[in-house]
Amino acid sequence: PNLNMYGTFPHVFYPLSDFSSNVIRSSGLSRSAMIILIPIFYLILSDKAKFIYLVPYIILSTMIYLCQSRIIVSFLILFSFFSVFYFLWDRNIKYKFQKFFVLIMLPIICFNSLIIIKKEINERSFANIELENRPKYSAIRPTEKTDFTSYRSSNWKKAILNSKKPIIGYGPLGDRYLIDANSHNTLVYSYISGGIVSTILILILIVRYTYLCLYFTFIKKIKLEKINIFIFSSIFTISFILFRGIGEIGMGVFSVDFLVFLSCMAICEKFKIQK
Repeated sequence: PNLNMYGTFPHVFYPLSDFSSNVIRSSGLSRSAMIILIPIFYLILSDKAKFIYLVPYIILSTMIYLCQSRIIVSFLILFSFFSVFYFLWDRNIKYKFQKFFVLIMLPIICFNSLIIIKKEINERSFANIELENRPKYSAIRPTEKTDFTSYRSSNWKKAILNSKKPIIGYGPLGDRYLIDANSHNTLVYSYISGGIVSTILILILIVRYTYLCLYFTFIKKIKLEKINIFIFSSIFTISFILFRGIGEIGMGVFSVDFLVFLSCMAICEKFKIQK
């Protein structure tokens, strides 16, 4: 009955508990969708909107909107607008409008269409129940009125202030040991688990690949061609993982983010040497 996928976690996956105790989360599902979406986005942006690209793109982008991960939805919107208007700056208005409609408006239309359909199903399902007794569901996930960050900021502050090992930290999962909660930030987690040493190392990575992404995009100005899809995908996947690190640990642990980040690092470094 929920209008968005955020409201279905975790109870909708309880039947799968025999296979795994690690229940799929909305943030993880939308993260994986975003990583797969980026190369498809540039295939559509650089060429005709072929059916083989368009169908998975609409499914993935709609899934991201339904999962309601605020940081990933924010990245998707910023990334889409920037890519369409920056890389198509020299194209004619008609071409820009076509890509804008396909890549930005079409997923929003699909998302809203699904919400309308689900609302209609809900209304028919509860037709025999009095109006005031019907359950109310929203298309937008509920948020804490007192803390927009879902108490992440208070956990960051508590973790940094409570740390008694600023040099070497508390080791893996140090945030669980120190504050009995997920720290939800790459730098904060690095500080708690590995102290200043780990924080400096992760900062070197962040600065290095932020510079490379900016260098390729604004200085080298790589052409939007199918031959450059790998480097475009790597640049914006790195950007996404670093951006997600604001609200999640991301590449700070051995994870999907970390493995994808390493792959994109290798592609960027090889591309820089070749050029």
